[in-house]
Amino acid sequence: QNLANTAWAFAKLKTAVPEETAAWDDDDESSSSGRRQRRRQRRSAAPPPDSADDTNATAMMIAATTQLLGAIERASLAKLDAFSEQGLVNTVWAFATAGVAAPRLFDAIATESQSRMNEFSSQRLANAAWAYAKAGVDAPRLFDAIATAAQPRLAEFNPQELANTAW
Repeated sequence: QNLANTAWAFAKLKTAVPEETAAWDDDDESSSSGRRQRRRQRRSAAPPPDSADDTNATAMMIAATTQLLGAIERASLAKLDAFSEQGLVNTVWAFATAGVAAPRLFDAIATESQSRMNEFSSQRLANAAWAYAKAGVDAPRLFDAIATAAQPRLAEFNPQELANTAW
């Protein structure tokens, strides 16, 4: 569980964007009008990045996160049978969120999860489906197991879990 929680925390760290840096984002085409307006307001108030220093710091953080997740992958592969269902799902969610490819880990977690699918909560089923889809991992037997476990329990799923499972 500690490995899964560490991977999750670093995935969140890698994807967290400080509010002042969000003002530097010029990709307003996909944003709602309210978000565009808030960005324009912040843009005028936010200082520009100290380009070389900020870019270097960001690159170092990403490299350190990727290196740590690589170490977590190796450690996790050695003890997946000791992971809880939540630990399995948190681990693939973290790697998918961080955008770090870990095909051996995803394959091993898919294999480990299939026999436990009936023990997964609706949230864990949804998060596992989302993580594999987000990571672009082809795991047809896992998706079949998720579908088999989820179908009779769809009434337990909240709207977000239904959307994540369908995604």
